[in-house]
Amino acid sequence: PGGAAIRNNGRDFVTVRFHIHPDIGLLHDEQGRLTLAASQGDTWVFTCAEVAPEIEESIYFAGLGGPRRSRQIVLAFKASEIAEVHWQLTRAAVAGYPENN
Repeated sequence: PGGAAIRNNGRDFVTVRFHIHPDIGLLHDEQGRLTLAASQGDTWVFTCAEVAPEIEESIYFAGLGGPRRSRQIVLAFKASEIAEVHWQLTRAAVAGYPENN
């Protein structure tokens, strides 16, 4: 309420998940940001000021060929410690990154 951190007797762990399509490459760069790269050359950078983003395994179910392995970006934090998170996905031209990993 009012932008203050929420208290809930230690049961306030929050996980925000961004599921990534299996055809998109996802890797950490030297600055701790996550870079998403499409095979046609589009590159995007995911950042979050309050929480270090992590990469976890996921499954993509939407294709006609059945389930495929994919990955997800995960922001995990306690709501009592962080009232809001500010994430950003910015289009970038980053030289030297592989198109897929």
